[in-house]
Amino acid sequence: MKTLWIILGIVVILVAGYFVYKNIYPSNNKGSDATVVTTSVTISNFAFDPTNISVSSGDIITFTNKDTVTHTITAYDGSFNQTVDAGQATEVKIIKAGTYDYHCSIHPSMKGSIVVK
Repeated sequence: MKTLWIILGIVVILVAGYFVYKNIYPSNNKGSDATVVTTSVTISNFAFDPTNISVSSGDIITFTNKDTVTHTITAYDGSFNQTVDAGQATEVKIIKAGTYDYHCSIHPSMKGSIVVK
């Protein structure tokens, strides 16, 4: 009988430890709705393609520069400013919901928009 109580005590401690761990480290408690999606934008012929995109908060946007010159991905509100050299790629991750209009600061006619839900 004493062995049964010891085993039961160990089980209770393990279960309690599990719940404490889940509350202390909530990032380890992600469900399927917390999946991060990557959206691709190509820079080619001095244009962003697609020009307008919609993503969820925390998704990653990969900008790939297929031109032979350097470009930037610069938000008008200053929330991001990335340089992407010819043949290279860079990533932008936006957490706050809203609309982010951006351009290339080197070639101002290049414009795009990101809607974050």
